[in-house]
Amino acid sequence: MLPVDGSQGAIQLTDDPASDLAPSWDPNGRRIAFISDRDGHPDLYLADLDKPVDRFINLSQTPNVAETDPAFDPTGRWMAYSTWEDGLEQTWLVEVSNPVSATWIGQGGRPSWHPSGEALTAILNAPTRAHVVSYGLSPNVHPFGVSVSGQLEGMSWTDQADVPGWAAPQQPDSANPTDVAGEQATRLGLITLPGVVPEGMALSQTAYDAFVALRARVGSELGWDFLGQLDMAFVDLNDPLPPGYAYNDWLHTGRAFAFSQAAFQAGWVEAVREDFGAQTYWRIFVRTGTQAGSLGEPLRAHPWDFDSRYSGNPALYDQGGSPKPTIPPGYYVDFTSLAAGFGFERLPALSHWRTYYPAARFNEFVLIDGLDWTQAMLQLYPPEAIATPTAFQTPTQTPTNTPRPTPTPWWWRWRTPTAAPTGTPTPGTAP
Repeated sequence: MLPVDGSQGAIQLTDDPASDLAPSWDPNGRRIAFISDRDGHPDLYLADLDKPVDRFINLSQTPNVAETDPAFDPTGRWMAYSTWEDGLEQTWLVEVSNPVSATWIGQGGRPSWHPSGEALTAILNAPTRAHVVSYGLSPNVHPFGVSVSGQLEGMSWTDQADVPGWAAPQQPDSANPTDVAGEQATRLGLITLPGVVPEGMALSQTAYDAFVALRARVGSELGWDFLGQLDMAFVDLNDPLPPGYAYNDWLHTGRAFAFSQAAFQAGWVEAVREDFGAQTYWRIFVRTGTQAGSLGEPLRAHPWDFDSRYSGNPALYDQGGSPKPTIPPGYYVDFTSLAAGFGFERLPALSHWRTYYPAARFNEFVLIDGLDWTQAMLQLYPPEAIATPTAFQTPTQTPTNTPRPTPTPWWWRWRTPTAAPTGTPTPGTAP
């Protein structure tokens, strides 16, 4: 707790070695709700500031359910919170003085109260989009919903009808150079990425500017050049992909890149598992160059430990690993959210990722831009090349018409020692 008038320094409320997260103030100012895994799993806790002894109360006590994001209503009587269970995020409502029975409100998480206390909004995240849903708690409020691209971190209500200076965002023009008949109007070229290791990495003209802007933004947020080394960018149809990859991987379109596995193996990258129905996605967090707190934020979820599958436990092998027992300390940046801001979407893991590590493909991001794979390929290749990819031997055109060196496949570099990513400290030191 920190007095906003600067009259004194911060007061530490909790000192448990567990993770204490997501504090929420009672409107009356004498209680704080938060999430803690001090009992071995994330539960909803209440800190009563008027109690010097037995101050902390576990309100939920649900070992099989992970609670998140508590939020008091304007009166302090009710608390909304969300849960993760079986890959679904749900919003619940509980009376603080009687937490034994909670009421299910609906799907979504990170609930936010309307100032009247008569409605709740929640965020329903899809793999690449977010949906804002509302739930009326009285007949006076009608529910609504809206969909936005990317991911939402949270919401807050205002009672101001019109926010000065606000204007609806303009939708960018589609970068798809195809006409209504579906025929390719203009074939695009490839542009080599400058300063990226190894040399020769290239992207389509459509994705080049977005990648360059993303690389600069990520470097600013992290304090080091995370995207200065890649495992893969454009892969020609005649170049091999790792065994088990489908022929229609987005790396062939020039719109996708795979960041360096060396950074992940060195412990500078953490992957948090997120399930949406039957599909598994990964949220990527990258460790900042300075750990003084000026960059990034602490992690709030347990990353996935792929190596635990080799611990000798058959169950862990079958499930492709397990969550790390503790949340790694330090400061990280949500790379997945940053990439989405520049149009690069993550891809789901392939169905056999639990037994085949590269199939997790947590390091691949693609600028889909509303296209399907065939439409994206037609920006680079003639239709006959896509129908019989192995029979097509003509290289794609590049703006400079200069030959590009063929990089070593990323899956082979993963199997052999790799150099540290450019712009990072030497291995064995904090990035």
